[in-house]
Amino acid sequence: LWSAEGAPVRAFALFAPVRHAEIAPAGDKLAAVGTDNAGRVWAVGGAELKVLSGVAGPIVFSADGKWIAWGTPDNKVTVSPADFSAEPKV
Repeated sequence: LWSAEGAPVRAFALFAPVRHAEIAPAGDKLAAVGTDNAGRVWAVGGAELKVLSGVAGPIVFSADGKWIAWGTPDNKVTVSPADFSAEPKV
């Protein structure tokens, strides 16, 4: 991750090439999906928040940053609070 000026801010580890990545509207979280169908969500300034399995499509934040959604291999969409305070719903 780089700043607007092009300076490195932080490196994030995935175990497969990145297929899709998105930053939350507030700039506080980064979500990415690898070619291994694993999704990961990090706090930009801190630790990994969640590892998601079975993520086949893009992973996106809602415009207000309160929700996160991702596609599954069986062509469904899973939605969760972005802070993962409740179980995701398909």
